[in-house]
Amino acid sequence: MRHTIAEIPREIIEYLSYNESTGDLTWIKSPARKTKIGDIAGSINNKTGYIQVQFKGKMYKAHRIIWFIKTGKQPVNLIDHKNNCKIDNYWDNLREATKAQNSTNRFMNTNNGSGYKGVTYQKRSMKYIARIMLNNKSHHLGTYITPKEAHLAYCEAADKYHKEFAN
Repeated sequence: MRHTIAEIPREIIEYLSYNESTGDLTWIKSPARKTKIGDIAGSINNKTGYIQVQFKGKMYKAHRIIWFIKTGKQPVNLIDHKNNCKIDNYWDNLREATKAQNSTNRFMNTNNGSGYKGVTYQKRSMKYIARIMLNNKSHHLGTYITPKEAHLAYCEAADKYHKEFAN
């Protein structure tokens, strides 16, 4: 089942202000009795790690609200945090990205045994394999004696194919 992203309501602009120097959203109009004008909006979602803001009974990701406030447009794609810090909502850290672009700007998986992104160890040959994902397909970049050599091959390919989304 495909997850749909809720559209940001237009009226949210009347309630929230974005501070570019802090990256915070603040309430300029109270949407509920317990919410005070001037309070920082949102809290960190413990499951996703993103800041989310409740507005009129629905939850919205803060970075998507910020995109809407700054551009006046609904984000068509995902909003990527360039530095991978999910709560760093400074404008310079946000960019629109496709799902594929967003996935290339990730840190190494925690279950990676080689210690290098894009590198796996092959027991049979006792060598390191460099691979990169392009268009949802894994592409072999070569077999190397050291994980560092394999990672270098991965980094070169990531810079070439993933460009500014390479991590």
